[in-house]
Amino acid sequence: MKLKVTFLGIDATLFAITLALSLHEASLANAQTPSAAQIVFLHFKIKDETITLVKANTRPGVVKQKRGGETRGGIYYDVVSASGKSLWNGGMEDPLVQRIEYGDPADSGRIKIKNVTHEEAGFTLRMPFRPDAHRIEFYRLESSADQNRRKILRRPIGSILLQMKGDEPK
Repeated sequence: MKLKVTFLGIDATLFAITLALSLHEASLANAQTPSAAQIVFLHFKIKDETITLVKANTRPGVVKQKRGGETRGGIYYDVVSASGKSLWNGGMEDPLVQRIEYGDPADSGRIKIKNVTHEEAGFTLRMPFRPDAHRIEFYRLESSADQNRRKILRRPIGSILLQMKGDEPK
Protein backbone atom coordinates (compact mmCIF):
# COMPACT_ATOMS: atom_id res chain seq x y z
CA MET A 1 0.00 0.00 0.00
CA LYS A 2 1.44 3.37 -1.05
CA LEU A 3 0.65 6.46 1.00
CA LYS A 4 0.28 9.72 -0.90
CA VAL A 5 0.67 12.89 1.16
CA THR A 6 -0.67 16.22 -0.08
CA PHE A 7 -0.44 19.75 1.26
CA LEU A 8 -3.09 22.20 0.04
CA GLY A 9 -3.83 19.81 -2.80
CA ILE A 10 -0.18 19.62 -3.92
CA ASP A 11 1.93 16.48 -3.77
CA ALA A 12 4.03 16.84 -0.57
CA THR A 13 7.29 15.90 -2.31
CA LEU A 14 6.80 18.53 -5.02
CA PHE A 15 5.81 21.09 -2.37
CA ALA A 16 8.91 20.34 -0.26
CA ILE A 17 11.24 20.66 -3.27
CA THR A 18 9.62 23.93 -4.36
CA LEU A 19 9.81 25.32 -0.82
CA ALA A 20 13.47 24.30 -0.44
CA LEU A 21 14.42 25.92 -3.76
CA SER A 22 12.61 29.17 -2.93
CA LEU A 23 14.27 29.35 0.51
CA HIS A 24 17.66 28.68 -1.09
CA GLU A 25 17.09 31.48 -3.63
CA ALA A 26 16.07 33.85 -0.83
CA SER A 27 19.25 33.07 1.13
CA LEU A 28 21.34 33.70 -1.99
CA ALA A 29 19.87 37.19 -2.39
CA ASN A 30 22.42 38.57 0.10
CA ALA A 31 25.06 35.85 -0.45
CA GLN A 32 28.26 35.97 -2.47
CA THR A 33 30.02 33.55 -4.75
CA PRO A 34 33.24 32.48 -3.00
CA SER A 35 35.44 32.61 -6.13
CA ALA A 36 35.62 36.40 -6.55
CA ALA A 37 34.14 37.46 -3.22
CA GLN A 38 35.32 40.66 -1.63
CA ILE A 39 34.30 42.43 1.56
CA VAL A 40 33.97 46.20 1.68
CA PHE A 41 34.76 47.75 5.07
CA LEU A 42 33.13 51.16 5.43
CA HIS A 43 34.38 53.23 8.38
CA PHE A 44 32.00 55.98 9.51
CA LYS A 45 31.79 58.71 12.14
CA ILE A 46 28.51 59.90 13.64
CA LYS A 47 28.09 63.22 15.42
CA ASP A 48 24.87 65.21 15.97
CA GLU A 49 22.87 62.75 13.83
CA THR A 50 25.27 63.39 10.93
CA ILE A 51 27.10 60.41 9.46
CA THR A 52 30.29 60.84 7.43
CA LEU A 53 32.37 58.26 5.60
CA VAL A 54 35.92 58.30 6.97
CA LYS A 55 37.55 55.48 5.02
CA ALA A 56 36.69 52.47 2.83
CA ASN A 57 38.72 49.29 2.26
CA THR A 58 38.10 46.28 0.05
CA ARG A 59 39.58 42.90 0.99
CA PRO A 60 39.14 39.33 -0.25
CA GLY A 61 36.59 37.33 1.68
CA VAL A 62 32.97 36.40 2.10
CA VAL A 63 30.55 38.32 4.30
CA LYS A 64 28.75 35.94 6.65
CA GLN A 65 24.99 35.75 6.31
CA LYS A 66 23.25 38.39 8.41
CA ARG A 67 21.02 37.46 11.30
CA GLY A 68 17.51 38.82 11.09
CA GLY A 69 15.78 40.88 13.69
CA GLU A 70 15.38 44.46 14.71
CA THR A 71 17.72 46.43 16.92
CA ARG A 72 15.49 48.60 19.09
CA GLY A 73 16.67 52.20 19.02
CA GLY A 74 19.41 51.35 16.56
CA ILE A 75 20.49 52.61 13.18
CA TYR A 76 19.48 50.84 9.98
CA TYR A 77 20.91 51.08 6.49
CA ASP A 78 20.14 50.13 2.90
CA VAL A 79 22.78 49.90 0.18
CA VAL A 80 21.00 50.78 -3.05
CA SER A 81 21.78 50.81 -6.77
CA ALA A 82 21.49 53.91 -8.96
CA SER A 83 17.91 52.83 -9.79
CA GLY A 84 17.03 52.61 -6.07
CA LYS A 85 17.01 48.79 -5.82
CA SER A 86 18.07 47.52 -2.38
CA LEU A 87 21.26 45.43 -2.72
CA TRP A 88 22.16 44.90 0.96
CA ASN A 89 20.68 46.06 4.23
CA GLY A 90 21.11 45.72 7.94
CA GLY A 91 20.96 47.32 11.31
CA MET A 92 23.11 47.87 14.37
CA GLU A 93 22.94 49.16 17.90
CA ASP A 94 23.26 52.93 18.14
CA PRO A 95 27.02 53.61 18.16
CA LEU A 96 26.44 56.73 20.28
CA VAL A 97 25.05 54.66 23.15
CA GLN A 98 27.43 52.49 25.19
CA ARG A 99 26.01 49.91 27.59
CA ILE A 100 28.08 49.52 30.76
CA GLU A 101 27.59 46.69 33.25
CA TYR A 102 29.15 46.78 36.71
CA GLY A 103 28.78 45.12 40.09
CA ASP A 104 26.38 46.76 42.52
CA PRO A 105 28.46 47.49 45.66
CA ALA A 106 25.30 47.66 47.82
CA ASP A 107 24.10 44.18 46.75
CA SER A 108 26.92 41.73 46.15
CA GLY A 109 26.31 39.49 43.18
CA ARG A 110 23.92 41.83 41.36
CA ILE A 111 24.86 43.63 38.18
CA LYS A 112 23.82 47.19 37.41
CA ILE A 113 23.40 48.41 33.86
CA LYS A 114 23.91 51.97 32.70
CA ASN A 115 23.64 53.43 29.18
CA VAL A 116 26.12 56.21 28.46
CA THR A 117 25.41 58.49 25.49
CA HIS A 118 28.42 59.93 23.66
CA GLU A 119 28.49 63.04 21.46
CA GLU A 120 30.38 61.28 18.68
CA ALA A 121 31.41 57.75 17.81
CA GLY A 122 32.94 55.68 15.05
CA PHE A 123 31.58 52.48 13.57
CA THR A 124 32.33 50.06 10.75
CA LEU A 125 29.99 48.28 8.35
CA ARG A 126 30.92 45.19 6.36
CA MET A 127 29.16 44.40 3.12
CA PRO A 128 29.84 42.30 0.05
CA PHE A 129 31.47 44.13 -2.84
CA ARG A 130 28.80 45.05 -5.36
CA PRO A 131 29.93 47.13 -8.35
CA ASP A 132 26.36 48.40 -8.77
CA ALA A 133 26.23 49.82 -5.22
CA HIS A 134 25.52 53.53 -5.62
CA ARG A 135 24.75 54.87 -2.15
CA ILE A 136 24.03 53.87 1.42
CA GLU A 137 20.99 55.30 3.17
CA PHE A 138 20.87 55.46 6.98
CA TYR A 139 17.65 55.72 8.97
CA ARG A 140 16.03 55.09 12.34
CA LEU A 141 12.72 53.33 12.95
CA GLU A 142 10.16 55.29 14.95
CA SER A 143 6.52 54.80 15.94
CA SER A 144 3.97 57.17 14.46
CA ALA A 145 2.39 59.73 16.76
CA ASP A 146 -1.14 58.54 15.86
CA GLN A 147 -2.25 56.36 18.80
CA ASN A 148 -5.16 54.88 16.81
CA ARG A 149 -2.98 53.55 14.00
CA ARG A 150 0.43 52.46 15.33
CA LYS A 151 2.78 52.52 12.41
CA ILE A 152 6.55 52.15 12.16
CA LEU A 153 8.11 54.98 10.16
CA ARG A 154 11.59 55.45 8.71
CA ARG A 155 13.31 58.65 9.81
CA PRO A 156 16.21 59.30 7.42
CA ILE A 157 19.54 60.23 8.97
CA GLY A 158 21.62 60.59 5.84
CA SER A 159 22.66 59.25 2.47
CA ILE A 160 26.25 58.74 1.31
CA LEU A 161 27.36 58.17 -2.27
CA LEU A 162 29.59 55.14 -2.79
CA GLN A 163 32.21 54.67 -5.48
CA MET A 164 32.83 50.93 -5.60
CA LYS A 165 36.16 49.84 -7.13
CA GLY A 166 37.28 46.24 -6.53
CA ASP A 167 40.71 44.68 -6.07
CA GLU A 168 42.18 47.32 -3.79
CA PRO A 169 45.91 46.76 -3.16
CA LYS A 170 46.78 45.12 0.15
